[in-house]
Amino acid sequence: MEKFIKKFFMMPAMALAMLFGFISPAMAEDFVYVLTSSISSGDKVLIVNSNTTGPGKYALGHSETKIQKDEVTVKSDNTVANYNYIETSDVDPTSVWTVGGTNNSWTFKNDSYYVRHSNDDLNINTTASDNTWRWDSDEYRLYNRNTFIFVPYNMYLKYDNNDGFYLGLGSSSIYLYKKVAKKTKITASPSSLSFETTVGFPIQKEITVKGTNLQDNITASVTGTGFSFGGSSTTTISKSDAESTDGKKITVTFNPTTDGENFRGTVTLTSTGAQTVTINLTGKALPRPVLAVDPATLSFETITGVSTLKTFTLTGTNLQGNITASVPEGSDKFSVSPASILKTD
Repeated sequence: MEKFIKKFFMMPAMALAMLFGFISPAMAEDFVYVLTSSISSGDKVLIVNSNTTGPGKYALGHSETKIQKDEVTVKSDNTVANYNYIETSDVDPTSVWTVGGTNNSWTFKNDSYYVRHSNDDLNINTTASDNTWRWDSDEYRLYNRNTFIFVPYNMYLKYDNNDGFYLGLGSSSIYLYKKVAKKTKITASPSSLSFETTVGFPIQKEITVKGTNLQDNITASVTGTGFSFGGSSTTTISKSDAESTDGKKITVTFNPTTDGENFRGTVTLTSTGAQTVTINLTGKALPRPVLAVDPATLSFETITGVSTLKTFTLTGTNLQGNITASVPEGSDKFSVSPASILKTD
């Protein structure tokens, strides 16, 4: 129990908020913090010591007036963001700073606490003085400009493995990661479909379509002879259906019109702002099954109460299953045996 309590209170605040339902995982995962060179008033940013991918990077945080370094992992995936990013679920809320001010006079505030540089020393405080910073977007440097006996000098925000975040002379790079929505994204499973059937016997298969951060509905279009969405060349998947946990299933129909041919087609998924997704389709129209009997007609003569038996030869080609033999309904004077003939026979 003691171990559980210790681990529980060591959980990041974001994880605790999710655990108790204050923030839904889906809501948190709709956003990421992306490496940026430009900032504006109102932006939510992380101040991080590295722009390279991997674990073991640190964001400037605080516990009231105490400076902290919060470990984060920098990732890279161009389907999520155009630049390196940090997952929202990996971020402690005390490391998220709201940008204020304007160029050469930026402020960074978390709750009521500012990142400050009083007396050439980095500190966190609620006092709204010595709290403006300059941001060099070309060199990724955060600094304040001071003057000593009429001589200007810069104090740069730096990071050291031993000292953590601190102020010092001499330029040093520090990186800002801005909170943005994840890229609009469409996924589909499977990535290809293969069909086999005979003319006159359409078959259907499903594709599961999902969307992330969609701006609009998804339009699905199908091309290729014999392929359709139940006879139509297009269908629409609503934004809400695509973004649901299970996504939305769409049904592709293959209904060839020519025996013995191979067919190709595609399903294309498009939505505003999302990269187009294509599912490749292949279809094979198998030769039609053929049955033949010899002789084609049987004639019977007998007397009442005495049955008579005659035989015929049944052959089949291109069969897909077993054969069922029966006499028309109402023909109770006739019967056939066997009623089922194996395809292999």
